[in-house]
Amino acid sequence: MKNKLVFISGMALGYVLGTRAGRESYETIKSKADELWQNPRVQERVTDTTKTLRNKVPEFQEQATAAVKKAKESAAGAMHRAENSESGRDTTSSAGSAAGSGETPFQNQDEDTRPPLRD
Repeated sequence: MKNKLVFISGMALGYVLGTRAGRESYETIKSKADELWQNPRVQERVTDTTKTLRNKVPEFQEQATAAVKKAKESAAGAMHRAENSESGRDTTSSAGSAAGSGETPFQNQDEDTRPPLRD
């Protein structure tokens, strides 16, 4: 029991001394961070970054919307092909349909996702 009491006392003393030193360190770090944040060069960078982000958000939103639309269409196509193959009506074999119709396998892809075609 005596060992537990000594251990708990040591923990309490360490906590009290640690929090005092910790508070001083915290105040020092906080004051330095405040000084840095109030620096005109930092504020200029924050303003520039904010303006850039505001200009880029609509462009990013358009790209994200297009990507979601493509993913949705791709998923719908995959579901349709899966339904056809389950019912035994698989009419869209990738090699057969392209070779038989004279189309390349990549003809239906967008320019962004199409690999370079060789002659």
